[in-house]
Amino acid sequence: MLQGNSVRVEIQYRQKSGQLLWIALSGRKFQNEEGLFFIMWSFVNITKRVEYRQRLEQSNKELNFLFEHAHAGIIYTNHDIITKANPFFSRHFGYLPSMLEGNSIKTVFSSSELFKENEVSEGLLESHDHPNSVYVRVSSSVINDDKSVVWLITDLSKEYEQIEKLRHSSMFDCLTRTYNRMTFIEKVQE
Repeated sequence: MLQGNSVRVEIQYRQKSGQLLWIALSGRKFQNEEGLFFIMWSFVNITKRVEYRQRLEQSNKELNFLFEHAHAGIIYTNHDIITKANPFFSRHFGYLPSMLEGNSIKTVFSSSELFKENEVSEGLLESHDHPNSVYVRVSSSVINDDKSVVWLITDLSKEYEQIEKLRHSSMFDCLTRTYNRMTFIEKVQE
């Protein structure tokens, strides 16, 4: 037998019971030695496969939405090379995506105190296009065995400023702007 053209389509099919199924319909045209053509059809129930594929596509859409709209920096690395950074990180810390993707994660974390896999650390991160450093929390997690890591960078600058204001107001009199009694006693005892 000589092989000819083949076709494969996925169709949705309703059974007599009303249940919808996904069917892979495959057909192949054959020609025998006498020159007669015939077609062989096969039907395979692929409902589960289609449902899993649809769920996976939906999950990917949701994850992509979160990645694109998160109010924290997200960086993916593989063997310490940046494969992807979200728009928030690029915008907030002054890096163009082309400056990040394909480069070492150490481009971002020049300080080793923030560059710790599977840990949470806090410290100053130098912004690429701003003269001031930004106080951040860096969380990272290895996501599989081939050294792929997700880095989550949260800007804590406003919280840090609030803590500094509270610390300052706990040490100084708000009216006279001089050391308060507790701070004065501590300074005298030193």
